[in-house]
Amino acid sequence: MRPGLKTGDTGELIWMVDPTMTITLGGIPQATVFSTPSMIMLMERSAREALRPFLEDGEESVGVEVQVEHTGAAALGSTVRG
Repeated sequence: MRPGLKTGDTGELIWMVDPTMTITLGGIPQATVFSTPSMIMLMERSAREALRPFLEDGEESVGVEVQVEHTGAAALGSTVRG
C-alpha cells in the first residue's frame, strides 16, 4: 500500500437506483425501494474509492464487519450517495 492514507479520507459514489438494487416490500409495486444489501455494497465500494489512490497494482481491500441502520427509503430512479 502506498503511504499517505489517513483517518478521515473519503471516497464517494453516486448511483441511480435501478431494478437490480431494489426489493419490493409486501409484494406492493409502490413499495419497491433501494435494498439494504445494495446500500452496503454502495458503502463498501465508496470506501474502496477512498483507498484507490493508495493501492499498489494487484492490491485490493474488502470489508470485514458491517453495522448499519437503514432508516430511509429510496425509490426506483432515486439518486443515492455513498
